[in-house]
Amino acid sequence: MPSCRAGNHPWDSQVECIKVGLNSMAVDEATKKRIDAWIRAEGRNDFGDPKGTNYAGGTPLFDMRTGRTRDRYDYILERNPQLKQEPAV
Repeated sequence: MPSCRAGNHPWDSQVECIKVGLNSMAVDEATKKRIDAWIRAEGRNDFGDPKGTNYAGGTPLFDMRTGRTRDRYDYILERNPQLKQEPAV
């Protein structure tokens, strides 16, 4: 399985980022920018959840059953599918 590149988020250095098999999708740069803008505009945390959300293990990306960490953008898109498409102009 391919490894993810560390990004600019504080939790990136704390976990080994491995994409989770076929469930992982390639997220293009335009979608990543749209997600990041949505997070800022909505006042969400780095995972797209309400600020103050606590996670077992410190991150919602780590699966303790498999020992794998999923991609942050895949996690956000799974929980917020409306962000997959460009907004209508």
